Amino acid sequence: MNPLTLTLNLKEGYISLNEGTLEALGHPKQIQLRLNDGEASLALMPCTMNDAEAVVVPTDPVIRYEIGAKYLLRRIKGFTGWQDDMPRTCEGEYIPSHQAIRFCLRNAVPIGSPSDQ
Repeated sequence: MNPLTLTLNLKEGYISLNEGTLEALGHPKQIQLRLNDGEASLALMPCTMNDAEAVVVPTDPVIRYEIGAKYLLRRIKGFTGWQDDMPRTCEGEYIPSHQAIRFCLRNAVPIGSPSDQ
């Protein structure tokens, strides 16, 4: 199985999901992004168009899917205390009981940093 990876591009204002993440969620038609400021985590889960703030996922196979999220990224930057706009990547954990993937944003690593190599 592919890793469950989320990329946060603060400068460009989008969140990128990799193929493994979409695969783990069962290639849903829509997803929700749920932010927990206190835990500094972001959860992704399948949903329907009737759910609040549903994000439509393309039906064509994709290697990576980008979601415009400038406001959400500003909130994340605020509660994580990040001082720069470097893109960051984070691996997630699948939670079967909720059919969701949880990303601990405190574990996000700046792309191109020495610990990312």
